[in-house]
Amino acid sequence: MGIERRPSHTSLQADYMLLVFAFFFSFFYRVSASVVLPGLGAEWGLSASSIGFVSGLYFWVYSLSQPFAGLLNDRFGPTLVAAVGLAVAAIGAVSFATASSVIGLAAGRLLTGVGLASILSGTVAFQKAAFQPDRYAFFSGIVYFIGNLGAVASVAPLGAALDLWGRRGVFLVLTALTVVLGLALLARRRRDPVVAGLGIAGASQRSTGGAVAPGLTAQLVVAVRTIVGTPQLAAMAVLWLVSYGALMTLQGLWGVEWCQTAYNATASTSRIWATMVSVGVMAGNVIGSRTAPSAGRRGFAITVASIAGAGAWALLWSSMSLRAPIWFTGGACALVGAASGACYVHLTAGVNDLSRKGQGGAVFGTINMMPSLGVIIGQWGAGAVIDRGSGLVGAAGRAYTPAAFTTAFGVILAVILASQFLLVRIKGFEEGRPDGAGAQPGR
Repeated sequence: MGIERRPSHTSLQADYMLLVFAFFFSFFYRVSASVVLPGLGAEWGLSASSIGFVSGLYFWVYSLSQPFAGLLNDRFGPTLVAAVGLAVAAIGAVSFATASSVIGLAAGRLLTGVGLASILSGTVAFQKAAFQPDRYAFFSGIVYFIGNLGAVASVAPLGAALDLWGRRGVFLVLTALTVVLGLALLARRRRDPVVAGLGIAGASQRSTGGAVAPGLTAQLVVAVRTIVGTPQLAAMAVLWLVSYGALMTLQGLWGVEWCQTAYNATASTSRIWATMVSVGVMAGNVIGSRTAPSAGRRGFAITVASIAGAGAWALLWSSMSLRAPIWFTGGACALVGAASGACYVHLTAGVNDLSRKGQGGAVFGTINMMPSLGVIIGQWGAGAVIDRGSGLVGAAGRAYTPAAFTTAFGVILAVILASQFLLVRIKGFEEGRPDGAGAQPGR
């Protein structure tokens, strides 16, 4: 059983890139709602809060699956778990492609959410097991860069494809690509370094057996205790909830509509400028990975990126509210994305810094539940505020107003600014590391 020889570095990189491309699809599917759902909402007479709820179903199941996804990755390996998950996501894509009612759309969002829940935590668990620790932030930057390339593809390019071939045709092609990627991962599952004893985490689990591989429930309890008992991890979880919830409310649902409403712009023009958020995130991923500090300076890097993000959000809200030139607002979108992208690279590396060996997937999966909860709250809450300020929508005559968007995103901005006070807890990573390099959690 298992594999005795470690695969070549090139082979591990190839397997890793398959997981990274799976994360591309994860981002593509989650952000595609910003192009598909508002238009269907107008066609079918759905309120803004209903659109937010349907979009948020992806994140409900994604969020609730995170702790278990991380544990499954640690136990069975990211390549096998991702392959099964992509098959489930493909079924969801078929439902979304052929839906003629809200139920079909909802089922599609639910299935894609649960199917893709394991991808990010599995990818970071793979890179932790396969590559040198000092390259962790670099590889995290690659993951987020490629993932956000999926977000770029799911706005303007997806909108153009939908205009040409329609929702059914486009999403059935995406289904086929998802299945092919899943089969490729399934074929390479036996040399997964997380479970085959080929890396730090895998070797630890194989050498000590059940002593470091307790039941899933026990692992989840340990992960939660680690997060609650480590001040830095707890603070990072809340910061991630707020920041990512805000970003996906803009990028993943309401950015295009906000731009159309504020500037009376066409859908294609609004998609291009809204895409600047994703372009900015990609730039931030590169910046974050290239400027990643040592663990002792991780808190400083997170603090700088988080404060920069809050300032960029204030600039975006002001420019959109005052109807500054659209190119200026597009630049503000890019700044929001860049600061967020850099911050997420540092946050991911920070979780790795503070996770015990062999528990990276479980801890990251549990923390990764928080950003998804932020998206659920942000997308639905923004939709509810937009409804209250916009009057009639959908088949009755869509009437989103600039003031409604200003209010909704003004609330989001206030929450972002308030969350910056948590940065006082983001310090001392070397002292807080619980795996033997420093103090134990809770000190």
